[in-house]
Amino acid sequence: MNNFFLPLKVNVHLTNYCSYECDYCFFKEKKELNKEKMSLEIIDKIIFFMKYYKVPLVSICGGDPLLSENFLYLSEELLKNKNYIVVATNANNLTFDYVKKMKKIGIRYLQIGIDRISNLKEINYKEDGHILKMLKSIEKLKKVGIKYGIATCVTKENIAELFEVVNFAKKNGAELLKISFYIGNIPKYKLKNDEKEKLLNKIKKYNKKNENYIKTNLIEESLHYSSKYPTITITTVGEVLVEENNLKLGNIMDDDIGKLYYNYIKELK
Repeated sequence: MNNFFLPLKVNVHLTNYCSYECDYCFFKEKKELNKEKMSLEIIDKIIFFMKYYKVPLVSICGGDPLLSENFLYLSEELLKNKNYIVVATNANNLTFDYVKKMKKIGIRYLQIGIDRISNLKEINYKEDGHILKMLKSIEKLKKVGIKYGIATCVTKENIAELFEVVNFAKKNGAELLKISFYIGNIPKYKLKNDEKEKLLNKIKKYNKKNENYIKTNLIEESLHYSSKYPTITITTVGEVLVEENNLKLGNIMDDDIGKLYYNYIKELK
């Protein structure tokens, strides 16, 4: 018997295809946007290892994972194996039939990306009518009983508007609002450390009166546990990366990813 294991959370980049081309998207910055969808062979490996190592939380993201023809298959298999999933999506073209299929296989929560409250493409970076489209998708989710949260990427351009997004989320029934900070290198979007700290202090004050509605770490703050072991990401081509530093450990098609992760943690000690 070995001591191999995986962390509490694994990210799966099911595709890097997306309906939008936001300037601050890390796939666009790396010139990888709309290039790759994960193969069925890699998906089956993920299903196997998530079950074998009993990973509690799998975040299915992209790109927009709903653009993958294998999204429902991956989700259903993970849920059958008791891996809880969070789906990060733009949710911009949800049909009622597709929402019902998600509900039927057991999907309970979507994390919808909204960065600015505007219907003008020149402001929201996505498309004209974006917020109206989101509201239609949200109504479909509510009808079938799928809960949702809002995810916002905070940049230098939208930092002053964050609480507009917060108010929108609360008004329309979102369970929470999760923020992340832009991590790329485009000056017009990149925040200074003191700007981040100032915002985090504002969030702390807001959360004291609003039951910690704004999350900066979805696992620790929403699921009420934390871990000293870093999250890993599995890319569309099967590469296994440490989320916090982007270090490549190997490829899921060549290795037991539990062994890769165990060896990485062992070297840290």
